[in-house]
Amino acid sequence: MKTKYPFYEIKYELETVKDVVEVTAKSYRENPVFRFKEGKEIREKTKEEFLHDIQLVGNYYHNLLENGTPIAAPRKTSYDWLISYFAAMYSKNIAVPLHKH
Repeated sequence: MKTKYPFYEIKYELETVKDVVEVTAKSYRENPVFRFKEGKEIREKTKEEFLHDIQLVGNYYHNLLENGTPIAAPRKTSYDWLISYFAAMYSKNIAVPLHKH
């Protein structure tokens, strides 16, 4: 079967969400990935900053908790919620998303 689209060489083995976050953060460091309002100010985070924040909180979880501990993030969707969710996965724990209605 012929395709209309060219095939591109795969540069990286991406098996987990962690792999995707790390590769995109390293490949597109300065690209903004989030904009959010904090008080009256609009803040922006790059992919590199996003990875750094995840690793920082993930290390905290890793040092504080045993692997496999469920970590709940009971807040509205926000940048802090995303960091908590991804950091749980990074620290080999279980992310439990609790959405506020």
